[in-house]
Amino acid sequence: MTALVNAGALFTIIPSSTLTRLGITPFDTRAYILPDGNRLKRTIGYALANINGHEAETIVEFGADDAQPLLGSYTLEGLGLEVDEANSQIVERPYMFAATPIAVDPIKPPAKQESR
Repeated sequence: MTALVNAGALFTIIPSSTLTRLGITPFDTRAYILPDGNRLKRTIGYALANINGHEAETIVEFGADDAQPLLGSYTLEGLGLEVDEANSQIVERPYMFAATPIAVDPIKPPAKQESR
């Protein structure tokens, strides 16, 4: 399948008829707010994505049957890929370990601040 890359889109969008034909079933519906303020709901499901030998399960949106397939950032990141805009291609993204771990106690509620 050929898809446009839209790193500004969160999930990959595939026509509903294609996903149904592939046996992909919906598991949830998500609400979106469009740039013009309109709201829209889309059904989502899990699918296996394979790009340039990188394979991972990803979330896909059930788009209109005439929708152009779009490859979103969630799928790209899950596959360890990114867009090389200078060369108009998808390339492997190096993983970085830059986070500093912190200890969190999920049982202990945050301390209350005294009101003045």
